[in-house]
Amino acid sequence: MFVNGATAWLFLRESHRDLNVRAAFLHLAVDALLSFGVVAAGLIMIYTGISWPDPVMGMIIAVVIVGMTWRLLVDAFQLMIDAVPREIDLREVQRVLSQVPGVEAVHDLHVWALSTRENCLTAHLVMPNETLLDEPDGYRRVSEALKSQFSISHVTLQIERTTDCATQDCEQLDHV
Repeated sequence: MFVNGATAWLFLRESHRDLNVRAAFLHLAVDALLSFGVVAAGLIMIYTGISWPDPVMGMIIAVVIVGMTWRLLVDAFQLMIDAVPREIDLREVQRVLSQVPGVEAVHDLHVWALSTRENCLTAHLVMPNETLLDEPDGYRRVSEALKSQFSISHVTLQIERTTDCATQDCEQLDHV
């Protein structure tokens, strides 16, 4: 109980940033909780002579396990289907890209998790004239801004030099 609890505590800080570490943390924390529940139920049974604490503790532990792992299951499923990571506001990403000098429209914006620590972005930027992205370090500056604000480390931007979005079915944000 104490070893699992202490080891879980060591994983606590990183468990908020990495799905794999969160799974390890939950496994250790639940093992510690399970050990505590068994000891507590056993002591109650020894000192009182009643036998119902064992199945009650088993039910409590089962509910706690389901509650603690549900979010992990949802996050793992979202990673599997390439959903937008829950910590990223897609509309805010679209707003930031729209504020890049020269950008007239943003469409086909996609953000997904490549792994538990790396996020990706692809987008089309309508930029009819030469702009920041045409400068030698312009693309790098936009990529660094996305990384610092949204933890998006893999960025692919397609520049469109036309302003005729009507013929290209340009939407401001088509994947929320």
